Amino acid sequence: MKAMLAGAGSTAMKGAKGDQGIRLFCDLAVDPAKEKEMLHNFHSTFRPAASKQPDNFPAQLSWGIHLVEEERAKEAEPFLVRARDLYPQYVGPDSPYLMLAELYRDRGDQ
Repeated sequence: MKAMLAGAGSTAMKGAKGDQGIRLFCDLAVDPAKEKEMLHNFHSTFRPAASKQPDNFPAQLSWGIHLVEEERAKEAEPFLVRARDLYPQYVGPDSPYLMLAELYRDRGDQ
């Protein structure tokens, strides 16, 4: 089984406030016995971190993306909007602009 992980480091991003992390994507083989534990840790650790750190661009973007992937678009929207507002210059492949455009399109907004 493959898992996509988002990791944070301590590299500052231009235009973002405070100590920001880097976003790391990699495919890893996950031991099925450990997958449930990993998912529990992700939800119990990362969600509170994103909620408690509204000025942390990587946390806001990563949690918003996670919620979109979980088909929880309504919950994802405020995290993606916050990420867009924190770092409006960011136009990477996981850009909050792109995520929000897809979210709005899917719900029928013009």
